Amino acid sequence: MYPWIKATWMIISACPKLTLLRLIDCGLPKIVCIHGQLLCLKTLIIRDVFISVVLKSINLEICEFHGLPRKLTFSNVPQLKKAVVWSLIIYQGTSTVCNGLAKDLPQLQFLSLLVRDEVCQRAIASCNSCIFCVTCVYYLITPKFNSLEQLDLLILPFIDSDLVTVTYLLNASPFLEIQRLKLREWWL
Repeated sequence: MYPWIKATWMIISACPKLTLLRLIDCGLPKIVCIHGQLLCLKTLIIRDVFISVVLKSINLEICEFHGLPRKLTFSNVPQLKKAVVWSLIIYQGTSTVCNGLAKDLPQLQFLSLLVRDEVCQRAIASCNSCIFCVTCVYYLITPKFNSLEQLDLLILPFIDSDLVTVTYLLNASPFLEIQRLKLREWWL
């Protein structure tokens, strides 16, 4: 680990009243753990690549991740209301991330995702009977987003089967009030 990274974490841990933390392209270690040491932290914004993020911050309300996550874990963030996960590649698969978010964050009210077509490809590969069967659509996201009010999706690159991805997320969000959908052939 670079010495300046250790110094950065020492500075952060010395700021118990910190409410906003932005970590942007700062060469973070492979695993970033935000635990209970930042009790006043309300907003966390991370922009970095090839890292795993583990969040256990009881007062965190907003989390934004832009980059290439290897893993995202939200194990104890009971106040989190807004999650933004924008990534060109999510190594776990978007469906795994969505299932984790729905299961771990039942209180989530706002979700913004950059979704790749790999969600659909995984569902299609797991079902031998057809491409768009009811079973695949219903079971990809088993937990529900019971508090989700707004869902913003950017699907990149857009292919016809990505409408199934939208259906998965809509079926998992029974109380959705606002849905924004952007379909792109590629990063424009």
